[in-house]
Amino acid sequence: MTTKLQFWGAAENVTGSLHHITTQGGRHLFLDCGLFQGHRQESIERNQTFPVDATMVDAVILSHAHLDHSGNLPVLVKQGFNGPIYATPATADLIKILLSDSAHLMKRDLDYLNKRRLARGQDLIEPLYTQEDVDCTLELLVPVNYLMPLVIFDEVTITFFDAGHILGSAITELKWKSAETGRETILVFTGDLGRDHLPILKDPTNLTEADYIITESTYGGRLHDSIEKVGEDLTRIIKDTVKHRGKIIIPAFSVGRTQEILYEIAQLKAKNAIPEIPIYLDSPMAIEATQIFNRHLECFDTETMEQLKAGKNPLFPPGVFFLKTTDESKELNNIDFPCIIISASGMCEGGRVVHHIANNCDRRNNVILFVGYQGQHTLGRKIMDGAYEITLFGETHRVNCRIEKILAFSAHADEQELLTWLQHFNKKTLKRIFLVHGEPEAQVKLTDSLEKNGFENLHIGKHGETIKLI
Repeated sequence: MTTKLQFWGAAENVTGSLHHITTQGGRHLFLDCGLFQGHRQESIERNQTFPVDATMVDAVILSHAHLDHSGNLPVLVKQGFNGPIYATPATADLIKILLSDSAHLMKRDLDYLNKRRLARGQDLIEPLYTQEDVDCTLELLVPVNYLMPLVIFDEVTITFFDAGHILGSAITELKWKSAETGRETILVFTGDLGRDHLPILKDPTNLTEADYIITESTYGGRLHDSIEKVGEDLTRIIKDTVKHRGKIIIPAFSVGRTQEILYEIAQLKAKNAIPEIPIYLDSPMAIEATQIFNRHLECFDTETMEQLKAGKNPLFPPGVFFLKTTDESKELNNIDFPCIIISASGMCEGGRVVHHIANNCDRRNNVILFVGYQGQHTLGRKIMDGAYEITLFGETHRVNCRIEKILAFSAHADEQELLTWLQHFNKKTLKRIFLVHGEPEAQVKLTDSLEKNGFENLHIGKHGETIKLI
């Protein structure tokens, strides 16, 4: 029997990552099991449908904790999956809070929706999964350290390498002996590939040998701003806001972006580049994620480790206050002096940051600073695109504050960074590169660029498509 690869999620889009491998011995392995996020009905259908019966799935390999890669695991478990979920120790810790938060938000949203449906005499909608399903999922986690080969079944060996995307993210190398040729076959799955020289985390590991590569392609055709400019921009924004006695509201994702902002602020403080200003991290989930970062030094780069050895923790810089309770968050409304408020959600679609925007967006001396991608139709995107008025909690608010953005923090490799990483592979032994996790336009542009740089046999994975591997 031939090893087969099927693209089931994040095929010609960037959500719901799920790739299905059927081994020569007929065992079923999933690379990721992400939540498909789109229109409600399509999302429900996609998230409840798997390429095989969940009871037949033998194992899942998880590249990292982001919900578009891990968020559908509880549905798989709910439908009968009971095998191991292999992940790095840091990923195993992070998904505990991310999956629980996902279940909580589903319940909250459906409670609101079902009240309206009940009033209309319509059937109630069940959540995709509950906290109980999450708890059952967490029991199946099997932490696997970086660089530690593990034989799982049918003599398939997996090894995790640093992906540099978020804490615990992994490039997965799978090896097996081909029944047809008798030689070893190597498949490399990037998950989401990070970037060199980002703060805190180690750079992506450069590998050299593979027969097949499944690579993300999110930023095909695009280049990021230089990370070196972040400190300069942040200094300018902070100094100007302090001068005008304003507040800086930073919507930030709880995992990754929050910690990068704290790190950059710590560097500026250490150089006395910015005035003394209180910083409030107002997100229980971000606080918990930052504590998880602090437990996984194996993921940190040399610069971060040197600071820790010197007794300085860049994730807990002086002057930062961690707010867990709702009452503490509400107290920020009464502050009339310059400060920085870092809060979730990153796209302003919920969470405490929405309240801070409502209370501060009408004042010209305040700033909303965007430090990450804002999806179409989100509140963050509307504000960033220059909306004059926004509606929050049933009230209309004028957006008089200044809007700033620092978008060099992207945790995804851009086209040149993907190309540089791929150039380390031996082209003579590379049989095929599969492009996933990218919009069609980005994938076409990346394909063109790869071909110009000597890569052959490029293939854009399509939903439901099956490929035979040697």
